[in-house]
Amino acid sequence: MNTWLKNLLITFIIIIAPSVVIDVIFYEISALGESTIIVAIGTYAITITGLVLFYRYRPCSMWVLPLAFALPVLICYVKDTLDDSEWFTYLYTGLVLFYYSLPMVLTTFCIAFVFAIHGNMGRERHFHLRNFTLREVRKWVRRKREPLLSAGILTLVFLCIAGMWSVSISRKHMVRRNIIQRIEELTEGEGTCVFKLSDVTDFKWDQVVYFEYPVSAAEISRSAGINYKRSTDLLEGYIFIYRGRVVWEDVAGIAPGSANKAYLGFKGSQLTVLSEEDAFFKGWKEHDRLYLIEPTAGGDTEYGTLR
Repeated sequence: MNTWLKNLLITFIIIIAPSVVIDVIFYEISALGESTIIVAIGTYAITITGLVLFYRYRPCSMWVLPLAFALPVLICYVKDTLDDSEWFTYLYTGLVLFYYSLPMVLTTFCIAFVFAIHGNMGRERHFHLRNFTLREVRKWVRRKREPLLSAGILTLVFLCIAGMWSVSISRKHMVRRNIIQRIEELTEGEGTCVFKLSDVTDFKWDQVVYFEYPVSAAEISRSAGINYKRSTDLLEGYIFIYRGRVVWEDVAGIAPGSANKAYLGFKGSQLTVLSEEDAFFKGWKEHDRLYLIEPTAGGDTEYGTLR
């Protein structure tokens, strides 16, 4: 295997992979109610193991380490944004930033800086901006190709994750936003309207489930005929199913959001299961930022505004 490729793989295994595992520790173990001390010990045990292996094999420049330890913050930020925890929207992002990433970034940056100064001691420097030619740039790039490529790969990882998840963030609560927009379009802020749920979705589904706490995942599974395993604690929302598989979820915390946030309420059973053909709703605007919908028989009323 190419030496640079092998070094890159080693870097990924001992630095990037543990950083991703740390996010799993913070989300999964802490969600199960494990002690914060156990979470912290496990987090730093993985990190120290990775650092020892890194300093043992030295697969690439140490300047890669600060960038690698910043990766968990990006991952946690995306997950916190998508989870929409309402009261604690960016709780895990803050924990990872202040108790893990920031200390490790500063520590590894200082170590890399000290090693760089030590490595340059006693060397005669001939760098003058006015004598800096294109040939010298190419020579410098050739000498630094491994750290530059490693940093470039990590930067690409950042950009890819940011790009993919930004699409998910932009589509977060898409169904709720579309329903609110539909009510506004049909009622212009006054009266009541009837709409079909499939008209405000852009994906295929044949069944929709609305649930709110304290409905359990087991109850959802029995009612909808699926194997639903996601925790429903302090959550409410919509689950869309196509041919027995969950294809979309629009789920949020039941804690009240910010004052300037539009809220969509559901009037009906805490667990409602409707087929695509029967998913008609009556909708209206209760007051400034509160919108309500209620299941209705679509065949009894023509689409549009009801005064």
